[in-house]
Amino acid sequence: MPILKRSNMLTAMARSLASLPLRQHRNALDSQQLKCNTLRSRHSPKDLMKLKFYTRPDCSLCTKAEALLAEGGFGNAYEKVNIESDLELLDRYGDKIPVVHNTETGEKLSWPFTASQVRELVAD
Repeated sequence: MPILKRSNMLTAMARSLASLPLRQHRNALDSQQLKCNTLRSRHSPKDLMKLKFYTRPDCSLCTKAEALLAEGGFGNAYEKVNIESDLELLDRYGDKIPVVHNTETGEKLSWPFTASQVRELVAD
């Protein structure tokens, strides 16, 4: 989210809180904190740790896929694997990256994929 947009949102929240009686401030702040925590990570750590994200340096598609994972609520709660660190991985995924792999089910998504497809992969 751009800084200016985030700043405007925070200013609007502060103004709306200023009009509330003191007792309601705590409830309003608690609900805003809950919203922020919900947006930060929509998935339990148990679900996310079963994901591996195969990538390589200087890969524009990998950068796009990583941004998609962040927008989808996955944050950085997955194991990022550089395929160039292992010849077997490089041979297996060389031209297929980025790839998201559910290590529990063995299912994989090769690019292009959507955030909803990754959520389905985690839910399996």
